[in-house]
Amino acid sequence: MVGLTASVGVGKARSMKQAVDHVLTLCANLDCQEISTVTDNVDELNKHVNKPDESMAVFDVLSINHFPDLKFA
Repeated sequence: MVGLTASVGVGKARSMKQAVDHVLTLCANLDCQEISTVTDNVDELNKHVNKPDESMAVFDVLSINHFPDLKFA
């Protein structure tokens, strides 16, 4: 049994079929016999799992000159 704490990702997939194929390849490489997700005791699981903060901050870093003494060509 392997528990993944993050998304396995979809590689460079550009379609649902490619995404599914990528995940299936990962599972084959791990010699998985079954894929499942938690459906029972979800509330109990959530007590022990840190949820990521969904907020996003945008910074305008291009307008700040971090190297004022350098001359760019």
